[in-house]
Amino acid sequence: MKNTLLYFLISFIHCINAYAQCPEDILFLSQQELDDFATTYPNCTQIEGDVEIGMFGISSDVDNLEPLNQITTIEGNLRIDSNDNLSNLNGLDSLNTIGGTLNIAYNNALVDLSGLGTITDIGGDLRLQFNADLIDLNGLNNLKTIGEDFSFSNNNALNSLNGLQQLNSIGGELRLFSNNVLTDLSGLEGLDSVEGNFIIQFNPAIASLNGLNNMNTIDGNCIIQFNAALTTLAALENLTMIDGYLDIDNNAILTSLTGLDNIDHTSITNLQLFENPMLSICGVPSVCDYLEDTGTYEIYDNASGCNTAEETGCLVATTQVEYSSFSMFPNPARHQIYLQLEEETNVVQIRIISISGKVMYQQIIDNLGVAPVAFELASYPPGMYFLSVDDGKELMSKRFVKH
Repeated sequence: MKNTLLYFLISFIHCINAYAQCPEDILFLSQQELDDFATTYPNCTQIEGDVEIGMFGISSDVDNLEPLNQITTIEGNLRIDSNDNLSNLNGLDSLNTIGGTLNIAYNNALVDLSGLGTITDIGGDLRLQFNADLIDLNGLNNLKTIGEDFSFSNNNALNSLNGLQQLNSIGGELRLFSNNVLTDLSGLEGLDSVEGNFIIQFNPAIASLNGLNNMNTIDGNCIIQFNAALTTLAALENLTMIDGYLDIDNNAILTSLTGLDNIDHTSITNLQLFENPMLSICGVPSVCDYLEDTGTYEIYDNASGCNTAEETGCLVATTQVEYSSFSMFPNPARHQIYLQLEEETNVVQIRIISISGKVMYQQIIDNLGVAPVAFELASYPPGMYFLSVDDGKELMSKRFVKH
């Protein structure tokens, strides 16, 4: 017991001494101030407050962070701002803990984040904005969690999120805004949850959301808007839950909501689909289930097939009853759809009918058993269809999406 108390006392004194050897908050506005810090505080490893390197609106000649190479902990925020001569973050290689926010902004010569490789967790936000030459996020290769929001915006040379492969959770909002050459989200393959809003907006080159293939939960609103090159949402196929509204708007060449199929419709609080001029396939299962459950929605100014809730094909007319005595898979389908009856039937008429009522396929089959039967779809245009089964006693139908 005495040894334990002694050990605790020594450790406590060591912590006090460590903090006593460091200033509480630090502002560096020049390379000379950084160099002087290493001389003045040779034993400083843990900083209790904030560290600012550069300041917006003030010219800085900082080009080397090596004088900080002994720092292991910053309990407050770290801001690196407006350092036009700083091309990397080497010198922060010993830093493993940031208790607050990491904000890297307006550093026009910074090309990557080399120097941050020992950081595994950021307690607050991670903000990356207005770094004109930043091309990827290599340097954050060991980052696993962000405690609050993650926003990256206006990094107009950023062509990849490589460096974030270990990131698995974001404790707040994920916002990707106005990064002009980024084409997808490759690098975020380890991300499985966002505990706030998910916002992808005003990114003119993003063609897909590849990289988000393993994300399954958003605990907030899902907003995808003003992405002029976005063609597909297929990478979101593992997303099963959001806790807010689903807003897809002003995406100029997006044609389909395929990828949103597996969202639990009860987790959607409001649906907004508008001003996507090429969006014609909206009747994916999650949207249909939500509309059938009389959820609140705005659907307008999309392509034909998605201009109104009725056009989506989700709101089945009262004369179109769906029965469950047969199964159909996969749904959505691309090349083939499979029909499987629950019991053998002597004579069955099979139809595939488009949402407009056109009979695309019709055949009478004798002695249809319980083994799955395939029907080819390759020649059908993408959209909503019904598979109809008539055994002479009842008409059974199920809807499916072809993409």
